Amino acid sequence: MEEEKQKKLPTFSFSKLKNFGECPICYYKNYVLHEKKSDKSGLSEFGTFCHKILEMYEKGQLEIWEMLSYYQDNFQTEVPSSFVVKMSDTFSKDLYPYYYADGENYFTNFEGYSNWEILESEYEFEIPITDYALFNGKVDLIARSKKSGRLIIIDHKSKSKFKSKEELADYAKQLYLYAYAVHEKYDEWPKTLYFNMFRKGELVVIPFDKKEYRMAMDWAKRTIDAILSVNWDNFKVEETNNFCVGLEDPIVKIENPCYNTDTKRLRFGDGHKKYSELLDYKNDFYGRNLCGYKDSCGLCVSHQ
Repeated sequence: MEEEKQKKLPTFSFSKLKNFGECPICYYKNYVLHEKKSDKSGLSEFGTFCHKILEMYEKGQLEIWEMLSYYQDNFQTEVPSSFVVKMSDTFSKDLYPYYYADGENYFTNFEGYSNWEILESEYEFEIPITDYALFNGKVDLIARSKKSGRLIIIDHKSKSKFKSKEELADYAKQLYLYAYAVHEKYDEWPKTLYFNMFRKGELVVIPFDKKEYRMAMDWAKRTIDAILSVNWDNFKVEETNNFCVGLEDPIVKIENPCYNTDTKRLRFGDGHKKYSELLDYKNDFYGRNLCGYKDSCGLCVSHQ
């Protein structure tokens, strides 16, 4: 009976919550209308491929000395899409040689996890986060430090770096929410959270902080509440005013972050990010190249 009740509850992931916070238009197209996304880019395929190699190593399916050759032999098959990106209205650049070299360099110098005992690779979970919603996800790697004996959580990232402390804190919410799931499984809080920035071969270390954990949980619950409060049946994009409107709910009157630079504040989620911190679409790398709806979003198309 309890399982049947849970199956009826709406389910949210970190990417789903983050998607709503960054662009509700994208959320609407993806999770409400289930519109097909634009063709994949080499950038996203590169990240997926490197994740795959790390997972195979972590699960004992690939030896450490085989990782580089596997990368080289399978790159063209696993990463068939273009790396050409729009840097501006008049300038494009092919990032293939840079990304390929980054991956090749990483697997050439990869030394394994000699200080960690691997417990779980690609651990999938789905657990209640409120009385009326579930939270699901996939933890890239759960391990135990051989030195301290404490749990650690690792997330593999294809980003080259975090541009600021604020961006790092925003991404860290993901690991804090995953810590909730890890605690549910092991009855133990992790000591350390890591981002494995494999393009540059760097580990970003985040000591686990209970205050930050509570803030991440609060952000997730408030964002879920905001999503559930929207009347998606009457949701539409008003192109003339450059914002999304949930017609029967004033909580959603959100400037489109793809190109709007007004200094208005979000009315959902963390409620603190200024739109002046979000780039104009003409300078927005994500909006131009990575958004799955860059070719179909009525607001962004007019700016291409």
